[in-house]
Parts: sequence; structure tokens; C-alpha cells
Amino acid sequence: DALIHKVLLQNLKPATTYFVQTESTIAGEKLTSKWASFRTGSLPGTPVKFAVVGDTQDHPEANTIVGKGIYAERPDSIMIVGDLVGMGWNKHQWEHDFFGSLRPLFDHVPLLPVMGNHDRNARIYYDLMYAPAPTNWYRYQTGDVEFFVIDTNQSVQPNSPQYRWLEEALKTSTAKWKVAAHHHPPYSSDNDDFGDSDVEPTTEGELEIRPLTGLYDNYGVDLCFSGHIHAYERTFPMKAGK
Repeated sequence: DALIHKVLLQNLKPATTYFVQTESTIAGEKLTSKWASFRTGSLPGTPVKFAVVGDTQDHPEANTIVGKGIYAERPDSIMIVGDLVGMGWNKHQWEHDFFGSLRPLFDHVPLLPVMGNHDRNARIYYDLMYAPAPTNWYRYQTGDVEFFVIDTNQSVQPNSPQYRWLEEALKTSTAKWKVAAHHHPPYSSDNDDFGDSDVEPTTEGELEIRPLTGLYDNYGVDLCFSGHIHAYERTFPMKAGK
């Protein structure tokens, strides 16, 4: 008798499409979901297609357009690099702005969530998002790609729990491609958030999370995705701050 359910699916085969329908009884009334489907992760040595988007927040009209465009490409998974909603404690935003605007994408494509500052570390985030403990940082491998998800709302300074976890995870990874993801950017040329709009843009970014880049250098991380600033930018490969 609950409104939120977590269902564990076991013994799934890789690179396989599964169809799912859930049934639940609440206050004596049987509720049945629509059919949904998803595809499990790729086999080693085979291509991996994934989508990345950030800061969906409270923009359902834009989310619908973006979601349809992503779904048309049929990715294996979608990663949202933080700020899934505008205010993490607002139930309406989760129901309407997030889930309501991003179907049919969410009916068929697994979501890899990243905690953002607007998600507010709210209880409802943990109710609706599920990943292996401790939930807001985790690793996930599909094919030859391994994703390392970090919560940069919490400390990532050397000797912090997350830093130690990430170093061990990167050290033990045998994946050909290593991809890091967190909400705040370690580097940015966005002059709205990190500079003076009257002068040349800076390349600062979030200095508090810059220590992560040392781990990326040492353990051969190939890509780092982040959100937070509402702009699109990319860099040439970075090493040692250059």
C-alpha cells in the first residue's frame, strides 16, 4: 500500500530488449501501468549510444522537444547531469515538468541521474531516483564504456569519501573508455557565472571541484560531462590544467 515502488529486475541478459508492465493494489483498487520497454547494456566490443542533457529544471515545453529528439535516436541510456527539476522538494515539478514532459523517452530509455544543486538533496529525489548505495554517486558499465557519477554538491576534496571512492573506482576500472559526470564544471569560459561580462571571459569553473581533474589525468578519464551553466561549451583535451 504505497504510492512509490522500487522493483528489482534480476537475471537479465545484456543487449536484450525487455517489455514491462507493473500491477499494484492501493486501497483495494488494482492499478495497471501501460506497457514499457527497455534495453539492457551493450556487450563488450559493441557500440554504445548514450545521450547527455543538463538542467532540465522547470522547462517542460523545452524538455518535450529535447526528449522527442533524443528518443528519435534510440540511445541505450540518457544521462541528466544535474538539476533535474527547479526545486527538488516540489512534487508537481517532478510529476509535470520532469516525468510528464519526458515521455515516451522515459518509458523506453534507462536514466542515469546526477544530483544538481536545484535538486536540493530532497527526500523525493531519493524516492524517485534509484542507484546502488550511496545513490548520488555510483559507477555503471555498458559495453566498453564505464560511467563514474559524482555529487559535486558534496565535498570532492582529497581525502573526502567521494574522492577516495572515485580514486579506487578509477584505479580498478578495466573499461576502454572512462566517462566522468557531475553537475558543476571544473572549467568554464562562461562569463555569466564565472567572470565579469564587461571583460574577457575567464576559464575558471568551480575551483572547489578542480581536484577531481587530477584523478582524471592520473587514471585516463576520456570525457567529463557537466551542467550547471546554461550554455553549451566544449574543450580540447585537458591535462594538468592546460
